[in-house]
Amino acid sequence: MGAPETGDKVGMSRLDIGRRRLLALAGVVTLAGGLGTMSQAFAGSRPGSATTKVAGLVEPSVVGSHPSVSDDGRWIVYEGEPTDGSERTRTIWLRDASQFGAAEVELSPVRDDVVIGDSVRPTISGDGCVVAFVTEMAYDLFRDDDTGDRWDVYRVQLPGCEGDLDELELVSTQSSADDDTRALDRVSPVEAPAVSQAGTVISFTHQAREGKDPLTAVTVVDLTVPLGDPLRSSLVMGTPLLEPNTTFRYAGQREPDVSDDGRFVVYTSDATSEQAVPEWGAGPIDGGFATSQVFVWDRNDPEPGEAVTKVSVVGGVPAALGASSPVISGNGQYVAFESTSADLAGDAELPECGTSCPPQVYRYDQVEGTIVLVSREPRQGGPLEPGAEDDEEIIAADQGASQPTISDDGTQVGFVTRARNLFLTTSAAGSSPTDGDIVVSEVDRAVLRRASTLPDRVTPAPGGNAHPALSGSGHVIVFDTVAADSINGFADDAAGREVVSVSRQAQLDVPSLDVGTVAVLLPGPEWYIPVRNEGPSTFLPAVVESSSPEFTITGGTCELGVPVPPGSTCTVKVVLTPALPGVRTAQLTVSEDLFGGTSVTSPLLGQGGEPALLPTFSGLDFAATAVGKASVALSSDIANIGFAPTRIVRFQVTGDHPDDFVVFGNSCTEPVNPGSSCGFDVVFIPTESGHRTATVLAFTEFGQYTSVLVNGDGTRTASFETSEQEVRAGDPVGLGGSGFRPGADVTVSWADGRGESITVRADESGSFLALLPTRMSETIGVRTLVAQSGDQLARADIEVLRNPRLGVRTGND
Repeated sequence: MGAPETGDKVGMSRLDIGRRRLLALAGVVTLAGGLGTMSQAFAGSRPGSATTKVAGLVEPSVVGSHPSVSDDGRWIVYEGEPTDGSERTRTIWLRDASQFGAAEVELSPVRDDVVIGDSVRPTISGDGCVVAFVTEMAYDLFRDDDTGDRWDVYRVQLPGCEGDLDELELVSTQSSADDDTRALDRVSPVEAPAVSQAGTVISFTHQAREGKDPLTAVTVVDLTVPLGDPLRSSLVMGTPLLEPNTTFRYAGQREPDVSDDGRFVVYTSDATSEQAVPEWGAGPIDGGFATSQVFVWDRNDPEPGEAVTKVSVVGGVPAALGASSPVISGNGQYVAFESTSADLAGDAELPECGTSCPPQVYRYDQVEGTIVLVSREPRQGGPLEPGAEDDEEIIAADQGASQPTISDDGTQVGFVTRARNLFLTTSAAGSSPTDGDIVVSEVDRAVLRRASTLPDRVTPAPGGNAHPALSGSGHVIVFDTVAADSINGFADDAAGREVVSVSRQAQLDVPSLDVGTVAVLLPGPEWYIPVRNEGPSTFLPAVVESSSPEFTITGGTCELGVPVPPGSTCTVKVVLTPALPGVRTAQLTVSEDLFGGTSVTSPLLGQGGEPALLPTFSGLDFAATAVGKASVALSSDIANIGFAPTRIVRFQVTGDHPDDFVVFGNSCTEPVNPGSSCGFDVVFIPTESGHRTATVLAFTEFGQYTSVLVNGDGTRTASFETSEQEVRAGDPVGLGGSGFRPGADVTVSWADGRGESITVRADESGSFLALLPTRMSETIGVRTLVAQSGDQLARADIEVLRNPRLGVRTGND
């Protein structure tokens, strides 16, 4: 879902060159100079640029900004610089992320019979087929009167979806009962239109009344309804019918977003939009602006007073300072927004901010009616398990957060922040007040991950990033940045703000499965395989298949298209029907149908023969255990399903991590009678951190066997310290670390981003010793060093003393 605009503003003035008329058919207009395929006439590489001077400051020019991405992460649209040498400053570009280095396609080119103008704020539909954008160019004269200072919304269907880039359809229209269709008053060029998953429902902000009145309204256009039908376009429910009063100033309805199916429309309004007869609202000061809140309209509910819900409330009380910038999840359940109102934060600790507080990002659940703070410190005790209560103190981002974006299932919310307390390491601040780090929260787990990093995905990139947009599953995030070279890891020809795409593939853990001995030509018991998503994005199963017909997929919760959020598990059920005696093998494949999506395979094993054993539990789940420590023992029973007494002669641990599990006792020393069972105990002693799995096999004296899956999480606690509590600038700092993964590369750097950094390798015990050089001009004062390797972090504080040979330089210099 695209994020409504909250930052940079594009002026409402148009190019002072007038518009020439274009004669065309009503509805859809065909422009001269066909494209045919996306690599022909209007394909062009991303433009280069010099820097420009703004308000006395040298700022990088905007090569590309305000991106939107398709659900599969492949197609990216953004506004950028034209390459045709015209007087325009902004146009719309389409990028195919699956074709590295391929020419990008201009979607809003100049045409002979169209007066040129800028095009801004594109949004691509979730299916990647439709792009809507705001433009000054009057591509459709019959319905666009081309008068005054105006912008309009057009849509184009892409060639890969049986569309034609030469056909642009005017969206920002209004139909009346007398079958008259006209363009609406000026569309806002500072907000991107909202587009449903199939591109058939589009919502946008426009001027509410003729003239220079700044009051705005939101219209929803359903393109499945024929032209001329009054139901094709309508103002959002919750729009007041009466003129605003003069006690307060009003902005109107604005910042729309729509769910994938177009059913829910979320927007910001300074009216009492939830009421059956909405009225203009009030504000804290006469003559000032009325307070705006966030609302969601259920278009399937025709009843005024019931169809619109006020979202920015706690206990039925609206946020005292209001809310704005809403985005809605594709499934319509969750709404993310920003607010400066402290009453929404509940018991969370907010920064001390006096009379003006920075905004925080929140998420509202339409089903539960609850609000949670998104822009908060991650849990110190690790990810929150599903259904568990968070017993830690919640601390909000100390510099606030803004510009939310949300995944289709609502489990991930991205935002922009300059906060210094969300991560141990901090980035260099960007020059724009709307820039910062790009962060994605796994909201229900209270896990935060920085997306704007160097290619090592650990070191923070400079904080000159804005306007994030998540793909449907969150496996891709796009944003614009002044640090594209640092994030990409290579330099290009462009100079200025660019659009980058960062991959965030779901990491899956799928254990191997050995089902034991099964009768030849007869289906055996149904086994399940857990598919665990370790994050950082939602997993969307599209392919679940076995490489052999002997291993049949019989069901499970890894259903096609059903999201598996980070930290969650789905299951695959398997039945072996051996065609022949002896060892039977296959490969299980579980994968997504996304550009850059995740695909994993895992072995399936079994044996054709005469079955004799069956476990009472097919799996044992161990609690998280420190590496090298022993867990509490868990037990499983094995039943004799044969027709004669049988003896279990040995146990064997196989699978992915056999050294992490030990069978240390059993009651199977005597023959087990038919229908009876014996038991065995297993202890988990992880050799490494992360999810660990194995299979315990129990064998009879005749080679028949059965199996039990075992799994648990190994944990490591990294520690880090300095040899001294203080160091003089210019002298080296002695460092020591332990608890890291053996052989791992550990990067040691200053948390404030200043000074030298080094990378050392941990020994076989996970420890290291090193010296970190400091500069003679090092910033003095108490500072923090961070040692990081992947998801392992540790910190140590040290005071840097002034070198008497140099002047004093403090952290405020």
